[in-house]
Amino acid sequence: MGLNEYKLTRWSRLVKVRDKGLCYMCENKHIIYEMNSHHIYPKGDPYYVDRAYDLDNGITLCWRCHRKIVHISWENWRKFVAMFRNRMRNREIRTFNEENQNRI
Repeated sequence: MGLNEYKLTRWSRLVKVRDKGLCYMCENKHIIYEMNSHHIYPKGDPYYVDRAYDLDNGITLCWRCHRKIVHISWENWRKFVAMFRNRMRNREIRTFNEENQNRI
């Protein structure tokens, strides 16, 4: 069974709204359509498919930073995952995720 595109679109929009159009990596604010909602744990990996619509599994990146993240080695990916997961512990982000997860 494939992923639900409608739910992925809702997830993406909520991640971008939560992060207020700010790229987590370069910290630049961009026009919303230039931003990418990135899955911290890849939605295409069968091991992580259950996290595809989880707001805790999303981070906003500009297209340049997203391209850098997508083409990294396994060792670097683990470093980025730790960094992204640490950000998800922010109280404001936790509150937003808890209040909006059911909107997907």
